[in-house]
Amino acid sequence: MLTPAQKLVLVQKARQMGLRAAAQSGELSVEELEALITEADAAAFAYWQSKLQQLSIQPYRLYTIEEAATLLRISPSFLRKLTKEGEITSRRIGRRTLFWGEDIIAYVKRC
Repeated sequence: MLTPAQKLVLVQKARQMGLRAAAQSGELSVEELEALITEADAAAFAYWQSKLQQLSIQPYRLYTIEEAATLLRISPSFLRKLTKEGEITSRRIGRRTLFWGEDIIAYVKRC
């Protein structure tokens, strides 16, 4: 029986090396690794769905950089970096950079 930490390591190894290469280590078969990955993906999806509900982001509200960063629990400078890289959409109104709530929600769903 594998511990949760061992399962996580195997899932990460399978994602990096591929299923067949990870299965060659002899700990689990390809089918068992696929089941572990599916389980991990479902757990991650459930985690982010609960996070979205906790954040209670209003889709049609504009948020400042500081507000959006607080909602996402990241620093404003990292949010600016994400904006510059095109990971999250922002709007310029005058000198201010603002984010629609629906864009914040879309970013969280993609992550």
